[in-house]
Amino acid sequence: EHCSIRAGGRAACIAYPPGREEVERLVEFLRRERIPYLPLGLGTNMLVRDGGFQGVLVSLTKGFSSIETRIDQERDVIMFTVGSGVPLSRLAQMAAREGGRGLESLTGIPGTVGGAIRMNAGPAGSEGQIGNRVVSVEVLERSGKLLVRDRESMGFGYRTSALKEKDLVLSAVLELGRGSPEEIQRAMEEVRSRKQETQPGDFPSAGSVFKNPKGGRAGQLIEEAGLKGVRIRGAKVSEIHANFIVNVGEATARDIVSLVGLVRDRVKEKFGVLLELELCIVGEDEGER
Repeated sequence: EHCSIRAGGRAACIAYPPGREEVERLVEFLRRERIPYLPLGLGTNMLVRDGGFQGVLVSLTKGFSSIETRIDQERDVIMFTVGSGVPLSRLAQMAAREGGRGLESLTGIPGTVGGAIRMNAGPAGSEGQIGNRVVSVEVLERSGKLLVRDRESMGFGYRTSALKEKDLVLSAVLELGRGSPEEIQRAMEEVRSRKQETQPGDFPSAGSVFKNPKGGRAGQLIEEAGLKGVRIRGAKVSEIHANFIVNVGEATARDIVSLVGLVRDRVKEKFGVLLELELCIVGEDEGER
């Protein structure tokens, strides 16, 4: 119930630290006791295998949800200091109301600010990627060290950053241009309408399954390989957008992973392209414990 695709196993524990002191103490404890842990946002890009995750998922959605704004009149920009647990949709709406320009292309992307920064969410190769708006990111590293990283040290690329698997984003400072709230809202509505027309919303999914290969689009390759509508039990390649796998009823994580493998094999066979996962798959298969 914590993942948008509504499939997969259970975690041993989910922790919701309410502040910096608590999350630092939690990570120190988990490291000392050698207990596995991973960050969890809104579960919109995650699949836990059917055997579950035998560790702690650390969610900052309850304790790191503030947004502060400051207008820099001299540079004509708005600075947003945002907690990593803030839903991206909430940030985009607030930015629009405040006349903050630059997040319009993120409209309709689910998940949290922390997850968006980790994956550098936004249209590939465009100014719309969130990394282009980042001034600094507050990170609790897997070593337990708390530090502030600037944009250059974040290593933003297509669906990637320099963050390691267990690094926790606590907050970020974003710099947005200034514009008309009405024009920004109109641009957001256009993006929202386009996504509603081209992306499935009728069944649970985890968003785009594969990254776009260089010079191409994963969805187009999957469609041209004749895979739209292909199904393994409860998991199905969407007939609306081929880079989405949807849960059409009682899908298991094994069903989804099997379909992921089938799609990769067929595309590799037909086009010689090995698709790289955007979906984060964690945990163990049943019977592996």
